[in-house]
Amino acid sequence: MFVGSATPVPGGAHVTVDRALADSSLAGGRLRRLRTLLANGRALAPRLAHEAARRAQPVPLVRRPR
Repeated sequence: MFVGSATPVPGGAHVTVDRALADSSLAGGRLRRLRTLLANGRALAPRLAHEAARRAQPVPLVRRPR
């Protein structure tokens, strides 16, 4: 899945892709998927903050189990 814009042109559309939206994988076991998701959280935090600001929404609070 991608985030971007599409502009109609004769015979189709011109698509501009800004970035990929999904950064998680469904491969591997349940523990591996959870570990990968949590590890990617730090890298994705700036993107989440930017997207929330763009939508004029607060950044969601994710409560991790301890």
